[in-house]
Amino acid sequence: MANIGLSLALKDYTHENILRVVTKWLWTNHNWMLVLNGVRSPDLVREYFPSLPKGGHIIIASDYTDWKRVWDGTVTAVYDVTGLNQSEAELFLIRRRWDLTLLEAASKRTELKGSKSEEYQALQTLVGKDGFDGLPLALEKAGAYMRYNKYSFTRYLELYRRKTTGLLGEEHGDLPINVKSSMLLSAEKLQKDHPAAIQLLEICSLLDLAIPEWIFVRAAVNLTDSRLRDELLGGENSSSVSEIEISDNLNTILMRLERYSLIKRHQGEETGEMLVEEDEDIQREKMYFTIPRLLQTVVRSDLKEKPQKMTLALSNGIRILKAIFPNATSVSLGMFVSFNDRDKHIKYNSIVTNTLIVGQTVSEVVRKFPRKKTSTADTETCSRKEDCLQQIEDPTPLFNAVGMYLRRDGQSEQALDIFQLAVRATEALNKEDKYQLAIARRYLGKAYFELLELDRSEQEFEESLRLIRELYPQNHVEVACGIQAVARARQRRNLTEMGEDYVTETERMLQTALQLKKAFYEKRNISNHYMIAVAYNNLGALYQDLGRLEESEQLIKASLKMKRTVFVEEHISVAIVLNKLARNYLLGDHRNLTEAARLTKLSLEMKKKVLPQRHRACQLALYFLVRIYKELGQEAAAGEYLKELTEYDQNNEFVQKLEDNTSNFYELYPHDWTVWL
Repeated sequence: MANIGLSLALKDYTHENILRVVTKWLWTNHNWMLVLNGVRSPDLVREYFPSLPKGGHIIIASDYTDWKRVWDGTVTAVYDVTGLNQSEAELFLIRRRWDLTLLEAASKRTELKGSKSEEYQALQTLVGKDGFDGLPLALEKAGAYMRYNKYSFTRYLELYRRKTTGLLGEEHGDLPINVKSSMLLSAEKLQKDHPAAIQLLEICSLLDLAIPEWIFVRAAVNLTDSRLRDELLGGENSSSVSEIEISDNLNTILMRLERYSLIKRHQGEETGEMLVEEDEDIQREKMYFTIPRLLQTVVRSDLKEKPQKMTLALSNGIRILKAIFPNATSVSLGMFVSFNDRDKHIKYNSIVTNTLIVGQTVSEVVRKFPRKKTSTADTETCSRKEDCLQQIEDPTPLFNAVGMYLRRDGQSEQALDIFQLAVRATEALNKEDKYQLAIARRYLGKAYFELLELDRSEQEFEESLRLIRELYPQNHVEVACGIQAVARARQRRNLTEMGEDYVTETERMLQTALQLKKAFYEKRNISNHYMIAVAYNNLGALYQDLGRLEESEQLIKASLKMKRTVFVEEHISVAIVLNKLARNYLLGDHRNLTEAARLTKLSLEMKKKVLPQRHRACQLALYFLVRIYKELGQEAAAGEYLKELTEYDQNNEFVQKLEDNTSNFYELYPHDWTVWL
């Protein structure tokens, strides 16, 4: 459904919003058909369709059989889809073997049948119960193999029987052994004749089913030494090879995979766009290829039994994604993408999806290759696996960057998952790098902070600060950042309930962080830096909470001035400070609701330009504008903002969570933890 939504003229191209809009469209339109393929559980469908839309048809391909009970009998029919019958399968394989039309294949079959030769007997065996049992996917792979290598049915049957016998007794999960045999025969032939092609296929088995070709072009020079890297770069010095040359070399590799029917190539169709005349660079950007899910399963299964091959494929997958995705600092500062830029958002969402898939594989590998040796007998094997584990490319910087992207995209729960994975990966693969672990824990603390899990947040910040203090002198800016993070988690609590000593210590920590940052950058002749501006803002926010509004305004205005110097005017960090300044006009004896509304609207306009409109920071600003205009007696203006807010927070869940964690409206306004740097 996400692919359907990408062709719509939306303001917000986040995955969640696309699914929401498409689902709504299905409920309000007629004469449509939606195909859901490879559904493993009805729960996956019920997530989007608690009840079934009436205006069209949904076809579900699944191993699950009891669909009629899922929606109280509203499922029209359940069909048991079997393989092709003997005659159909013979024609299918003949067509694939010689690339014939249906009439030509029928004539060829009559000729083979009339000859009563071993060749026809081999054909019958291959397509029957002792062979591929009429399964089209297996027949497709076998036909491509025979056509490309000019094999007879007899010769291929001999190969197939040897491979199938070798697989007996192995675990195959839900995968039919005949399908696995046909795929492995093609893969082994490629491994022998074109190892670069199989290395690319192994990388792709750890990625999404639809893979953009441009990622291999852009990241070719970042691959580890391998046959794939050599072929992509043409054996030349990497600095002298153009992207056009790499693209041509990639095309050669993909053509080999395509000949064996292991991939299918596409252009532009993933977004539902009509192809128009475009220059070659744009056309190359839109090229992608897909891999059958079963083939991915076969290749992944094979990799899991070969630690060295898994290490190479996984490391190259990580290297590719690291090379084409901005680093965490760029994402954090919002310098690389507007979330309402459709083309960029689609491109980066694809990378995020692949990173999440790679992350699952990293988790599996870490569990499968433990560092501790369980017995003397396993010493040699464990040692070899541990060596492979230590050679895996460090994925933590990638996980942190994607986590920051998800935070900016308003997907805090997913961000939390990948930050947790970053910590686990660092502990398993690179535990000696204390700095990397400290940064991973700091990012994890921010994710907990945004979800208002303040105890967990403070724990992660404190552990991060402990590690940083082991690495740096106490006057280093990293120590200042660590102190500030702990103080921010403390500050978010209800300070009036925490006691005077708690408040005093929190203030001391924020003051220390500011002084350390100013001193650190002054030594480097830097008077304006975003880290100093953030420290001004955070201390000013504390003074707001304590009712020290004159001190607060002075610090917040200093932060705003510095951020406008460091960043462009329309930057999320500037929007955050505008919110803080607006809050000063809602507190104390000199309230000015009109000015507070003006600043909040200005902040919201900035946020909408760089964040998805369903982001919690946008929802937060909308909520406060509703409250301010109601207090001003401007019900019409309040109603407009409430209508927009309701569109993105239909069940009022986010607003309710905010109010549950805050004693009153003005205390709440506007803690922008959802976009905290």
